[in-house]
This record gives sequence, C-alpha cells and structure tokens, in this order.
Amino acid sequence: MTTFHTSRDLLASPQAVFAAFQQPHRLARWWGPAGFRNSFETCEFERGGRWRFTMHGPDGVQYANESVFAEIEAGRPVVIDHVSAPRFRLAVALQPHRHGTRVSWTQTFEDAAVATAIRHIVEPANEQNLDRLAAEAEGPPSASGTCLCGAVRFAVPMPAQWVAHCHCTRCQRAHGAAFVTWVGTTESEAVIDDPDAALRWHAAQGRGQRGFCSHCGSPMFFKADRWPGELHVARALFSSEVRPAPQMHAFHDTQVPWVTLGDDLPCKTEAETR
Repeated sequence: MTTFHTSRDLLASPQAVFAAFQQPHRLARWWGPAGFRNSFETCEFERGGRWRFTMHGPDGVQYANESVFAEIEAGRPVVIDHVSAPRFRLAVALQPHRHGTRVSWTQTFEDAAVATAIRHIVEPANEQNLDRLAAEAEGPPSASGTCLCGAVRFAVPMPAQWVAHCHCTRCQRAHGAAFVTWVGTTESEAVIDDPDAALRWHAAQGRGQRGFCSHCGSPMFFKADRWPGELHVARALFSSEVRPAPQMHAFHDTQVPWVTLGDDLPCKTEAETR
C-alpha cells in the first residue's frame, strides 16, 4: 500500500467544514480537482452509505466513481472507501486549530504500483481539492431545507435579499394558509437538488410559476415576471437559520379577517408591493 498525506489550515470551524461534506449539494460543488464538476446519483452520508457519482473533467471526459462512507461521525475523521478503480481509502480529520480547522487528508492506495503510476496526478489533485474545500467552507454561508418528504432539497445564500409575509389571495389558496412567509433570493444562486425529478411547476395566475414536490405535495417555490431573476422560497421549509428576520407584510389589503397580527412590521398593499 502507498499513502499520500497533506494538510491545510482553514478559516472555518470544524462544524462548518463537516457541513461541507454532509450536505450533498455542497459536496458536489467542491469535490475533485480544479475544473471538475460532479453529478451525484446517490449520496448517502451515513456509515455504510453508498456514494455514486460522475466527475466531468474540463476536457469533456467523464469518470464514473463509486465509494462507501466507511466512518461518519461528527468530531471524528470522515473515512471514505473508493471501491471502484483505483481502490483507495481516504481519511479526512478535522481538528480545531487557532482560528479555524486543520484538515488532515490521508489517502491510502491498495496497489502500490498504481499509486506510483498516478502520483503525479494525485498529489496536485489533492491540493486542488483542498483549495476548493477551503473556498466552500470559508465562503458565504447558506441556508438549506427540504420538502416534507425530503425528495427535493435546496440551499440559498445568506443573508437573503429579503424576507416577507405575503397575504395575497393566491398564496392563501395555494398554501391553504392565512399568509405565506417567503425568502427572496437570486434564482441563479439557488441550488435545488432534485435527484428523483420530483419538482413540478404549476403555471400560476398572473404570469408566475409555483414549484411543488410531486411526491408529498409540499408547495416550495414561486417565481414571476413581476420579479425577474428572483426565486421565492417558502420560509417554513428551511431547516437552518435564515437571515434577515421577516421585514414586512405584503399585500396587506387582502389579509384574512380571522388572524390578528401582533407585530409592528410595515404593511404594504398590493399597489405598494414592488
């Protein structure tokens, strides 16, 4: 066996670095050498979980990969067995260090001859992978969530552009609620992970579209010509902190009479809502 080892100090907490492994949409963003992108078929981030994906090289060549998460526990090394050729075990330890985390990256190949033949590729590739992990872990934070059944996942950069309670009659009927709290973000910056193609879009009244999960029925997204380039995400679906707090009540002129608002947020009518 042959082992390659490198390390890097990151300006992010061990918890933040671990999250970059734990969340599939984030792992897909940074995994691999510079210039590569990934398409995940399966990513079961748990002990014994399967991880099947394709790496798309900058030269257009595609590389099928299959791994198993051998050890997954917060506070301990993440251990990944690459079970397709070339076979190796990767152990990534995350230790608190000064103002962040020391990442220790240890890659052990079963076949010493194979390791020797590809050393010139592996060593710079590992450094590039750590470059990408650093950019992901140290970069702007995001907030993520899912539909009720978990088939559709998403993440958006934080802080959001805005957060508002919408009292329009269309949102009331679409969600079966007195009002809907929306988180506004730029559509191009949002990440939607939909491996089972469960997300469906309904042509909404007023030149808009409402996105929902076809498996569990959760209403999730809204976009409209009135707000070009924006994606509105239902606040209740987030599982992590969202910033800022709600800032206003929109379409307040159609508020239902059976709910009394107890805050002092500004209220805007439909005409006043941009």
